[in-house]
Amino acid sequence: MNRTKEICRRLIDEKINIAWQCHSGIRVDAGDQEMFDLMHKAGCYKVAFGFETGSDEILRGFGKGGGASISRALEVVRMARRAKIDVLGYFMVGLLNDTEETMRQTIEFGRKIPMDLVKISYCTPFPGTPMFKELYEKNYLTIDNWEHYNAYRMQDFFKHPNLDSGIVDKYYKLAYKRMIYTNPRFIFRRFIRAICKNELIYEIYYFIKFLFSGLRI
Repeated sequence: MNRTKEICRRLIDEKINIAWQCHSGIRVDAGDQEMFDLMHKAGCYKVAFGFETGSDEILRGFGKGGGASISRALEVVRMARRAKIDVLGYFMVGLLNDTEETMRQTIEFGRKIPMDLVKISYCTPFPGTPMFKELYEKNYLTIDNWEHYNAYRMQDFFKHPNLDSGIVDKYYKLAYKRMIYTNPRFIFRRFIRAICKNELIYEIYYFIKFLFSGLRI
């Protein structure tokens, strides 16, 4: 966090006028209001957070240690928005310890967070990660052709201990519907954002395109 502040202050002091974003994600336990204010002043217009789940228990099992929690996630998003930075949230369904109840918690958590953009993926055990190692050791992996890996398309990557692929796919589709299509607060934020940024026609076009693509979800 101190390093981030130092870089932002240098950008500001040296009047380096660039627009940038943190697309790969910031840990929710690694930020304060001063940091986000400096980021915005230094040209940052969007930050992404890897929320992943709406369950503190799943967060701990997923390896999101430190101060990461659901309450902290809500707090840090409000900080970013107060700094006038757009927020992108990443979520996953079908995590190794997920159940139907924890996936429902994730969806309702996603409806509640004041985000500007949302991305939802299937849990995908990429080679080199602790999850991949655990699944490999338990002989749970079912795909070993990495060219087939796609976090946004349903595949039976591994034998889930609690869920079958049909249930995970059901909650993936429900997540998009609940977090975006039938979430009036999300739609309202996008509408206001479009007006403020003079992008209303652009937003309407892509929302309709997204809506029709969603009919196939």
